[in-house]
Amino acid sequence: MQIVCDTSGAQDCSASTVVDYQCADLPTNFAGAVNTAIEAVMAQHPEYFDTTQGFPCCPLVLQPTDFANAVVDALNASGLCAAVDPNDPPNEIVVKLNGACDEGYSILTSGNIARHPPHYGGSCVPAWY
Repeated sequence: MQIVCDTSGAQDCSASTVVDYQCADLPTNFAGAVNTAIEAVMAQHPEYFDTTQGFPCCPLVLQPTDFANAVVDALNASGLCAAVDPNDPPNEIVVKLNGACDEGYSILTSGNIARHPPHYGGSCVPAWY
């Protein structure tokens, strides 16, 4: 059986109660929105970054928790549902539109360099968060 991340339907940010889900490397639906959120945070919060370290696209993040929370806030404000992944804070976030599926993204390297664009880690059907 092939799993599909169906992103149709209305926004529903309620917590998932599922215990049985499947995860796979599916085509992304939210990568553009995550990248846009990262760009917005970089523009709105220059104090979070040291642009003399890292790379022009991907600076050192001085305040990783604030950075991750701001990316999540920007995604939530855009009409999606996002959270910092409790399994790997503040490096990873999870994004969904509703309970049909979610996508995981790594937004920081282990050395606190911003991933711009973010690294897609896969999708889970139905959403686990």
